[in-house]
Amino acid sequence: MQFKNFNTYLTFYDMVKTGPYPDDLEEKEVYSCKVEKYDNSIKDRQVLTTNGKTQGFTFIMRDAQRQFIPSYQHTIKVKDYRFETQLFNIYDIRFDKPKAGYITVVVAENEQT
Repeated sequence: MQFKNFNTYLTFYDMVKTGPYPDDLEEKEVYSCKVEKYDNSIKDRQVLTTNGKTQGFTFIMRDAQRQFIPSYQHTIKVKDYRFETQLFNIYDIRFDKPKAGYITVVVAENEQT
């Protein structure tokens, strides 16, 4: 992997409850980084299909270790004009993949955006 391949910028968010109703949620930015985005492998497509999703993407990020650890509760925004209004949910996290010091994450669009 080369640094020049990490050309997609994204931000991880926590959804914070702001009121008494279930829909009273606000996005709180928790971490931003550059990632290498690529088309889903067969394994990644299987993860999405199992979760009832037909489209998504996979990315590799550097492991920030104790500074930030991605979780399934986080949502993601991609800094790209093609995705600027979309939120993505995490469906799979693979630590030390493809090698130590990296994390592979599979995401699909959040239907509530």
